[in-house]
Amino acid sequence: ATSSVGGNFSQARPAGTGSGSSVPRANILAYNVVTGELISSFAPNANAQVRSITPSTDGSRIYVAGDFTSIAG
Repeated sequence: ATSSVGGNFSQARPAGTGSGSSVPRANILAYNVVTGELISSFAPNANAQVRSITPSTDGSRIYVAGDFTSIAG
């Protein structure tokens, strides 16, 4: 199972790694709920804070709201 998280951040630390092991993630990320592993293929880079993430009813998309004016280019 995958979950998405939004907020106001520029780095994320993958599960099981120590401090200083951060990877770039701009205000939004996805991770495996069971393992905590970051989903590397999901890094859309919002240019400001993400405040809300809602999945579509069929689970094929997410809708993202926040203070950003650009996400994934």
